[in-house]
Amino acid sequence: MPRSCTAALAALAALSLAPAAQAAVTGVFSESGGDLLLEFSGTLDLTGIALPRGTQAGGAAEASVGNGEVVSRPAGVNYDLYLVLTVPTDFTPVFTSGVPTGPDPLAFVNSLSVPEGYAGEEIEAGILFAGTTYADLGLTGTSWVWTLPNDSITIYALGEEPGPAAVPVPAALPLTLAGLAALGLAGRRRG
Repeated sequence: MPRSCTAALAALAALSLAPAAQAAVTGVFSESGGDLLLEFSGTLDLTGIALPRGTQAGGAAEASVGNGEVVSRPAGVNYDLYLVLTVPTDFTPVFTSGVPTGPDPLAFVNSLSVPEGYAGEEIEAGILFAGTTYADLGLTGTSWVWTLPNDSITIYALGEEPGPAAVPVPAALPLTLAGLAALGLAGRRRG
């Protein structure tokens, strides 16, 4: 087998073993100067999800946590509403109002609000709870996950940080390695 074919096959095999991109939005609590901040960042995969309630007109600013929901909507920013989330049953903070800190709307309970026309861009949203401590929220646990059909939103407790994502070994790895070994042996016999 010519070297160019072997190189092309090796490159194709390497591409087939690349892990799929894992999109997700994470929220992290931090405290500073007597205030509590919940900051969100990341991207979401909304592929194949319909807009059952369509685009909502942005109104007054609103930001809060409580009753299993998280809301951060800056004033006057339109948002799209999806009804697709699976909600964690153990996210039960004391209802607390705050001020939205990011430019993007992000809200979720059993529905999801994202910027109007969202197409996978980085989301920047947050909530500032002035004069509030983490203990005031009454939360227990280390993380909570809201699940979408193709993605998730995770909030981490104060002091908890998202770790590096595990890279799974593709199920086809042994078969791919065996195929590459067979190609190498075939090329060696001809050479």
